[in-house]
Amino acid sequence: IKPTLGDGCRMHKFLPDSDHFVFFLARTPGSVESKNAQASGLYLGALSSSTVKLLSTDIVNNVAVRAGRIYFVRDRSLLAQPFDMAHMELTGKPEVMVAEELEGDPAFSRYGFSVSDDGLVTFQSVADNATRLSWFDREGRELQSIASDTFRDPELSTDGKLLAVSSDDGHNGKRFIRTYDILRGTSTRITSGGSDAFPVLSPDAKLVAFNDQFNMFIVPTEDSKSPERLDDGLENDWSRNGRFLLYMKFLQENFQ
Repeated sequence: IKPTLGDGCRMHKFLPDSDHFVFFLARTPGSVESKNAQASGLYLGALSSSTVKLLSTDIVNNVAVRAGRIYFVRDRSLLAQPFDMAHMELTGKPEVMVAEELEGDPAFSRYGFSVSDDGLVTFQSVADNATRLSWFDREGRELQSIASDTFRDPELSTDGKLLAVSSDDGHNGKRFIRTYDILRGTSTRITSGGSDAFPVLSPDAKLVAFNDQFNMFIVPTEDSKSPERLDDGLENDWSRNGRFLLYMKFLQENFQ
């Protein structure tokens, strides 16, 4: 049994009665809209019924339902809002549990947190998550590393001299595409969108395709030109001759 809301139904979670469940609906570019299309947000469904109920248009990521509250992330902060299990509805106002420390998967809006039945919260903190990018040889010896906790989605050029990454320069959740010259040890920011991710370098490393909320763009790695929009979707790879870009396009049937 599943709700009939069309595309974008994700992250279903059962409630304690083992009948009702919550999920969020996220509209994506390329989805087929109609005059009866439902809004993005958090919905309530049930195995015993084919109807669904909108709980909130402000919650569009994975949630946890524990100890009479629904936990969710908004603006990188973990919040908890009272949930009336008898009437199956949100009540009161959200309370901030953790401020601006969570970062989600930009493709599927999933955040790393979990809550026990008695309200104990565990989460993955960006502020305390020290990371680095490292290169290793075939024997497992580290050759080089970049000590940066802001880099994500690394993409090496085919000659191994240039690295493209998504970088949270200000540690504030706003991401930009950077290139990193491995031989010189210098980096350059080449986009300014604020939610740029998943860079894919062309074979000659002169262009990089990237994503901004399911919109694909292309920009030179050296010139200071503005990005050019290509299409909606999610880029995957360049052909070796540089003529073609392989990408995923999210249509309605992908989320049925």
